[in-house]
Amino acid sequence: MEVAMLRASRSLVLHYGSILLVNSTAAAFSTMMGGIIRDIYYHSEHRNVPILCFSGAVLLGTGLGRLIPGFINYGAKWHWIHYSQAIAFAVLLTSVLFFFFEEARGSVPLSQQAKSLNKAYDTLEKADYCGVVFGSGNDFEEKQQARRIRWKV
Repeated sequence: MEVAMLRASRSLVLHYGSILLVNSTAAAFSTMMGGIIRDIYYHSEHRNVPILCFSGAVLLGTGLGRLIPGFINYGAKWHWIHYSQAIAFAVLLTSVLFFFFEEARGSVPLSQQAKSLNKAYDTLEKADYCGVVFGSGNDFEEKQQARRIRWKV
């Protein structure tokens, strides 16, 4: 979105106006980030690294955000500053999502656990373990039944 707005601006006034619009909409997210991290990481000992990463990215981005575009603008047109930012953001977001986030849907880990339990039950049955023995009433010796357990996937 930012790249499209900045690319469409042909004059300096439109360029600065789009930067103002993008930065003012990003400010709401930035002010709420501490509360969001507090909600995600309930225990305080788990909050240190995410807050450090967020604060460090803000401070590092302020310095490097002025330095790196200077080198890009020296070798290419100023539009490539925004293109390179979009490319770097896409690579960073993809790598963070791929390496640091677990599955959020509850059904996926449960189905994986059910598959592993079913596999373990198959291994036990091959070793002549019959399953779980259920009984009812006071006459446990007479009414016991061995039942096969499987989890639906």
